[in-house]
Amino acid sequence: MAQAVTDIKVKRIHPKKFALWMALVSIVMFFSAFTSAYIVRKAAGNWLSFPLPIQFYISTFFILSSSVFFYLSRRAYQFGNLSSFKKLFYTGFVLGILFCILQYFGWEALNKMDINLSTNQSSSFFLFDYLCTPSSCFRGNCCFSVDYHRHTEETLQSY
Repeated sequence: MAQAVTDIKVKRIHPKKFALWMALVSIVMFFSAFTSAYIVRKAAGNWLSFPLPIQFYISTFFILSSSVFFYLSRRAYQFGNLSSFKKLFYTGFVLGILFCILQYFGWEALNKMDINLSTNQSSSFFLFDYLCTPSSCFRGNCCFSVDYHRHTEETLQSY
């Protein structure tokens, strides 16, 4: 009996890339669930509206800028421009840290307005959602930095 030989190549995804995609999907689902709960509870009628402190708007700008700088640093690395890569990478990292610091000052401003977890259900949703965001940013910055240093060490050892 002769077996037929086929040249079918199976595309496999790297386990780390798969884990990254699973983490991204779970984070999106996590924040989608809170957004849905927010919308449903807001329709209940006893919702307290309060103005956002300016620190939250500035921190949003910083986290978006941090993402842009990390993207640009990745592009610089792909094109072999290591000096630009390092500058862009560290700028993105600093912007991520500034985001976390501004989130803290935003919480302080909310406390001065006497808005805390026990004030109303609206403040508890807001505070919990915004507490998750800086912790995610901090973990992301730490993981990205560790991966960057591990990869640059491997690259330097190969020379």
